[in-house]
Amino acid sequence: MLYLKAFGWHWLSVSSLVYLSVCAVSLAQDGILSVWTGEAKEVQGLEGWRELRNSRLSAYALLGLLQAFLVCCAAYSLTCASLRASHTLHSKLLSDVLHMPMHSQKTDMRWLLQVFTQVSVVLQEAVWSIVQNK
Repeated sequence: MLYLKAFGWHWLSVSSLVYLSVCAVSLAQDGILSVWTGEAKEVQGLEGWRELRNSRLSAYALLGLLQAFLVCCAAYSLTCASLRASHTLHSKLLSDVLHMPMHSQKTDMRWLLQVFTQVSVVLQEAVWSIVQNK
């Protein structure tokens, strides 16, 4: 539930609506295909078949393009929601668990990066000297 809250209600509702729209377009495609099949059984002659094919195929193709567009929108909305959730949870981790409110204080990011780099160099040298002694 925490992850869904981190998504944000806006992105959660947009993602749900887009995925429901994908399902609705898929059902519409199945409906058109079944109607098309039923009408094709009753068609007599080649000219009637061509007219039926051209009219149904264009509608089926448009629904296919709409479904592809909606799938892309669904992927985009899910990606945005996941990025928002990871940012929210990471900020919460920094502020609650580590007690390091990095964004609430005005810290110089260059200084912070320099301190972390120095610490990692010291740790790397310490680990390397332990490995060499063994």
